[in-house]
Amino acid sequence: MSDQIQSVAEQVRQAFHARPGHAFTHTELYQALGADGVLQMDLRARILQTLRYLVGCGYLAKHGERAGATFRTTGQPMTKQHVGKDAAAANRRERERRRYEERKAAGTLASKKSNRTARVDSRAAMVPKPPMAAPTARPVAETVEQFRARGGKVQRLTTHWEQMEQAA
Repeated sequence: MSDQIQSVAEQVRQAFHARPGHAFTHTELYQALGADGVLQMDLRARILQTLRYLVGCGYLAKHGERAGATFRTTGQPMTKQHVGKDAAAANRRERERRRYEERKAAGTLASKKSNRTARVDSRAAMVPKPPMAAPTARPVAETVEQFRARGGKVQRLTTHWEQMEQAA
């Protein structure tokens, strides 16, 4: 018979149970669980997630911020009871049955045809719309000679220093 695989949460709780009065830092906890090394980044992320969960449940207390944070047991038992696979499947079936009964009582159970129509409508909404027509390109700027050749008149404005020279 094979040994059962422990979850990360169980491993973290065992580490805290082994040293009841100790305040673990992230690094100490990683070392205690063997999460050292470059290839263990996924395990480290799961440990952080587990620590957040255990603090939220009231099983652990967090003191400090970021790398300097320490975690200590509060003495409160875990509030969530673990359910076996068979019981979880039975609970899931019961929830689905209740949801079905609620939808049936509310009259929101739809026929297959209306479901198909809703699916087609939702897919039509996902089809990208064609892009709008691009604005017309501006003509390339013309030179003064080209402008004069078309019959344009050029007015020359004096610069500031030319005005100062004229005034003097």
